[in-house]
Amino acid sequence: MGDLLVLDPQSPGWLRRSDAPVDVGIVGIAVSEATAPDGGTVETPVAGSGFAVVKCDAQYGAIRPGDLLVSSATPGHAMKAPDVLVAGTVIGKALQSLETGTGLVKVLVMPR
Repeated sequence: MGDLLVLDPQSPGWLRRSDAPVDVGIVGIAVSEATAPDGGTVETPVAGSGFAVVKCDAQYGAIRPGDLLVSSATPGHAMKAPDVLVAGTVIGKALQSLETGTGLVKVLVMPR
């Protein structure tokens, strides 16, 4: 739950956990634990808008309410967006703070 998901360039039409900072393939947030009903393909509902919680990493800067969030180098995690934004990299707006370390942050999901 809370993993940041991006398009998988190796498997068109599929998603994977983010693992690169400021990824333009950002899609949404896993809203529950992933399951593998057929023993191989992992499935999870994805929040592409609305409210959700996302895994965040504050080692790249403290996160405060109102900050825009993008993917970080920490797999499945978001971070505070840099001052100069790249189109298509924002997953949403933080509604809670995370001063240090990693944790879950409530976010208004609005990919852009």
